[in-house]
Amino acid sequence: MRIRLFTFGAMTFMLAGLIMAGPDLPVKAAAVAEGTRPWPGAVVPYIADPALVGEGRADCVGPQNSPRWARVCRAMAAWTQATGIRFHLASADEARNGLGLRLLPGSARKLPAAVSVATVGYHPKAYAAFGTGSSYGAILHEFGHVLGLMHEHQRPDRARYLDFSPFILDGLKGQCGTVSARDCTDIRNNFSTLRLSRFQSDYDPCSLMHYLSRQGQRNRAEPRWAKVFTLTKAGQAQNRACARTLADKSDACTRPGQKCQIAPNDARIVRSFHGLKGDR
Repeated sequence: MRIRLFTFGAMTFMLAGLIMAGPDLPVKAAAVAEGTRPWPGAVVPYIADPALVGEGRADCVGPQNSPRWARVCRAMAAWTQATGIRFHLASADEARNGLGLRLLPGSARKLPAAVSVATVGYHPKAYAAFGTGSSYGAILHEFGHVLGLMHEHQRPDRARYLDFSPFILDGLKGQCGTVSARDCTDIRNNFSTLRLSRFQSDYDPCSLMHYLSRQGQRNRAEPRWAKVFTLTKAGQAQNRACARTLADKSDACTRPGQKCQIAPNDARIVRSFHGLKGDR
């Protein structure tokens, strides 16, 4: 089963929590779940749906008439600059053989405007779909999933760094008496710990792949989503340390769950996972 993730604004909702076991990975890193495969040759051919591209160019050359497609092109360029991963418009042969990442409008998956989805890592049927309201940060986050990254807050060592609210802990234990069935399922799917291939980096609250503590948009009728975790002292120390490594050091862009930029550890993990050497 592929993992699929929904992003609502700056948040991502995992729809399926299982990954089929795969071959041993050449490099295993934090926030890469077991069974995830890198893109062959660190190259991502993509097939762009005309409804997503609009009247622009699918190869991302020049100005784009569709603001949404412009954000997609900008996100791919940012990951290329940060990691060396290359995206290119799939050739006819690649498309015919199903080798490309399918980039779709959210309407193709019947998604609400602010929601986006993506498969995780290389897969013959890999795709990402973006609603009309998908922000640049949400799209950047989805491409992190495409390149193999899972959520930082789902690491198995997270208890040292994060204190989750009783609301979340009850849902994780299956004690849903005070939690709606919808929220309970959401909690189990998106806040449970995942097995990781190997720890390549320390916990990184500045990761683009971390959740925000404020999750109110998940269910506006449930006020307990307003704050789902706090950082422990160890987590706060990590946050101070990682904030110093970010290009944008504004408060909004250094808090856990920031969606402003690709954190250095995100880029390093993607490079290592795909066998790319050195820093950029």
